[in-house]
Amino acid sequence: MKKLVVAAVLALALAGPAFAQPERSPSHLQAAGELVDLLKLERSMMAGIEMMLQAQTTANPEMAQFEDVMREFMARYLAWERIRPEFMALYAELYTEPELRQIITFYRSPIGQKMIDNEPQMMQRAGEIGERKVVENMPELMRMLTERMAQQQNTRP
Repeated sequence: MKKLVVAAVLALALAGPAFAQPERSPSHLQAAGELVDLLKLERSMMAGIEMMLQAQTTANPEMAQFEDVMREFMARYLAWERIRPEFMALYAELYTEPELRQIITFYRSPIGQKMIDNEPQMMQRAGEIGERKVVENMPELMRMLTERMAQQQNTRP
């Protein structure tokens, strides 16, 4: 078994270059960085972290005492200067440089800027819609869960 694990690790290590991302040109990465900044992804990410922390402490009030620890962890591992290069690489992987330039042109336009500016409100309101739909249909969810639990109890030996 140990030999099998060692062989698998070696195979993955040797195959690593096959899975490596192609080298991106400096101008391709620059375009990706420009788009990341234009989209205000730092703002979106920070807002997402805040929402996640609030949801954690709301759903589990005893977690409130650890909020400072969670914030310290997030600041350490999700700091924008650490994450930005990964977002750039992602955009550079998904879009060619000419595509990135077209996207940038759109987001620099007045309607593109309006979309960026409205994004936080859209995300908040979309979350509210989802939450409302769950609450409105909670009786059905509870019925479905009850049925599943009954089925499981009936199938146990």
